[in-house]
Amino acid sequence: MVALRYFPATNSYNNGLTQHEDGNCFSFVFQDDAGGLQVRKDGEWIPVIPTKGTLVVNLCDVIQGDKWVEPLPHFTKDMGKSPSNTRLILPLDLKIK
Repeated sequence: MVALRYFPATNSYNNGLTQHEDGNCFSFVFQDDAGGLQVRKDGEWIPVIPTKGTLVVNLCDVIQGDKWVEPLPHFTKDMGKSPSNTRLILPLDLKIK
């Protein structure tokens, strides 16, 4: 787990980071009046209108299954017969004390 702290925005026009995706599990953004946060949807960057005092929680690349690891069906396809759910415990007259 990585914890990073970014200080509040300044009056500088180019304050912030360049286009990127967060490679961790979650990103927490405590908003102020400065703005600048954008999200990408269908390949297009859309500005998030800042609401002072709100918390934005982003699910990042590690949580999104299609980023680093193929979704589960790709791994389980054509792996053979599913395991049986039948269980046999011996001896049948076993008594637990």
